[in-house]
Amino acid sequence: MKMIEIVLLLLASNTLANAVSDRVDAPLLDRDNAPLVATLDLSNAKSVSKNMLSEAMETKMTDLVKMKLEEVLATLYLEEDVKRYIDNVKNNLTVNITDDIKRISDARILEKEPRRKDDRALSMCLGIKGSSYSHIKSVRRNCTSKTTCGSICKGVDNSLQCFNALHLYGRSESVAYSSAHVYGNGGCSATYCGPNYCCCFK
Repeated sequence: MKMIEIVLLLLASNTLANAVSDRVDAPLLDRDNAPLVATLDLSNAKSVSKNMLSEAMETKMTDLVKMKLEEVLATLYLEEDVKRYIDNVKNNLTVNITDDIKRISDARILEKEPRRKDDRALSMCLGIKGSSYSHIKSVRRNCTSKTTCGSICKGVDNSLQCFNALHLYGRSESVAYSSAHVYGNGGCSATYCGPNYCCCFK
């Protein structure tokens, strides 16, 4: 209910209450249209009208308060829904960013792992042979290949000779060390799945 309606009701109630006195002379007509005069007792009209208007206003005010309360509650529910949506977006964004960082990091580690193994293999070949030879290479060998390290060294450079064979194991996140197996000179002729690096020199 609008405020203007409440004001009009208040004005109407005051006007009616002031206009009604305890007794009012009312002109009447009989069946023959002869004028008659009767005195009506309206002593209760004032209180009755006030009660009726009071009840009407109370009903209207109750409806108004209820309507406004529903609007406020609807606004609160909307704000809560928006807050919940924003929180969900933030949580999902955080999870996605964390997952993306881990995925990219793991991919970079896997990408660099072969080069790291190459460097480790070359370091081991140098350590095994020492500094008496000027040119040393470490060459990858497929573990399932039947080709010997002697042939692999010759395939890289015909002047290269095999002097050792290695198997380097991959790094694991669960352990804090690297490991390798050294086959010695006999590994240069191995045709089984063992050596995955050949040490060559010239």
